Amino acid sequence: MPAAYDETLTNNTVYWLMHVSTIGAALTLWLVAFRSSGLVAFLIVTATGLQMSLLGALLTFAAAPLFTVHALTTSAWGLTWLQDQQLGGLLMWVPAGLLMTLYSVVALGSLLNRMNVADRAPFESVA
Repeated sequence: MPAAYDETLTNNTVYWLMHVSTIGAALTLWLVAFRSSGLVAFLIVTATGLQMSLLGALLTFAAAPLFTVHALTTSAWGLTWLQDQQLGGLLMWVPAGLLMTLYSVVALGSLLNRMNVADRAPFESVA
C-alpha cells in the first residue's frame, strides 16, 4: 500500500497510528505464537515468514520505485530511489526470512518433541 505508507511520512497522526498499530500487531502475533501449541505456533510463524518474504521479494524485484516519499532521501547514501527500495526488500527477504525460518523450525521441533513425549507416555507408565 504505497500511498498509505507515503501518507505516514507527510502526516504525523498517520505516522504514529502506523507505529502503534504495527507494534500492537507484532506483540499480538508473538504472544499468540508463544502461548500456542507447537502446531499453531508453527503455522503462525511460517505464514508470517512467507508473507514477509514475498513482500521483500516484491520490493527487491519491482521494476520501479513504489514509495514516492523517498525520492529525495536516498542520494545522501549514494543510492538511487530504486536501489534503496531493493536494499530494503533484500533485508526483509533474506536475513529476516532466515530468522523467521529458524523460528519456524524451533516451533516445529517443539511440536515434534511434544508428540514424541505423548507417544512414549503410555509405555513409560506401564514399566
